[in-house]
Amino acid sequence: MTYKLFKDDEKSATNPNIIDEKDGVPKHIFIKDCVREKDMFYYKVPRLGSYMAIKLEYKSCLFETAYDAAVDNYKEVDQLNKDQEDERRAYEEEQAEIKKAKEDEDQEYVDPAEK
Repeated sequence: MTYKLFKDDEKSATNPNIIDEKDGVPKHIFIKDCVREKDMFYYKVPRLGSYMAIKLEYKSCLFETAYDAAVDNYKEVDQLNKDQEDERRAYEEEQAEIKKAKEDEDQEYVDPAEK
């Protein structure tokens, strides 16, 4: 299905799933219901859901500034992941303390994540 996005022939131009670039959104394919789309290929059992492919075009990333930007971005994302993990641990510890306090008072504990 994705290869149709890279074709520039008349067939792909008439395909209703291929949406040309407009309003800054790149040319892309959007399939609302994958199971009913005859052109979708599955290696195993089909899964419910949507499919979207975007044609990303760029001239080159072989310049040093592009590499430096990628390294900086990686460091930033890595730090955000660490911060998120720290927040998750703090939340879990807080919930464990609340659960223990509720059990000590013979009250029912309801996990807010399960609501």
